[in-house]
Amino acid sequence: MKKIVLVRCGAHSRRSGRLTDRGNRQVVKLAEKLRPAIQKPALILASPLSRAIDAASALATALHLTFKDKEHARRALQTCDGRLLDPAAIVDLIRDQADRCETLILVGHMELVQDFPGWLASLLFDQPGCMKGEKNLHAQYALVVDCDSETTQIV
Repeated sequence: MKKIVLVRCGAHSRRSGRLTDRGNRQVVKLAEKLRPAIQKPALILASPLSRAIDAASALATALHLTFKDKEHARRALQTCDGRLLDPAAIVDLIRDQADRCETLILVGHMELVQDFPGWLASLLFDQPGCMKGEKNLHAQYALVVDCDSETTQIV
C-alpha cells in the first residue's frame, strides 16, 4: 500500500443521518480533488454510519471504483461516545489491506476522524509532529498519507 486516504463525509441530515444533496455534491467535488492522489487498485472502506456509507458510495462512483460494504471494516471503524472502540482494530485493518491495494480509502464521520489524522500519522511514521498541529479533519475534506515519502496532506 502506497497511500491511505481518510475522508470525512459531507453535509448530512440530523434526522435521517443520510447525506443530503449538498453532502453528495461535496463528496463529488472532493473526489475531483483526490483523483490525482488515487493509485489503483484502490479499496474504499466505510464506518457503519449511513452518512459514511453514502459518502463511500458517492466517492466510488465519482472515482470509478467499487465500494462493497464490509462488516470487518464497519467493526474496526466503530465509535462510541466520540471515541474509537478499538484503535488496534484500525491498525489491523490497514495491515490486512497493505498487500491488496495501492490506495486504501477510509470514509468516516466526525467522531472517527476528529483526532485521527495526527494519530494515524504518528502511528505510521512515529513522528507526532508531522501533522504540523492539524488535528481536526473538517467535513468534506480528506487526509492523504503517502506511505513511501512519509508525508501527509489535507485536501
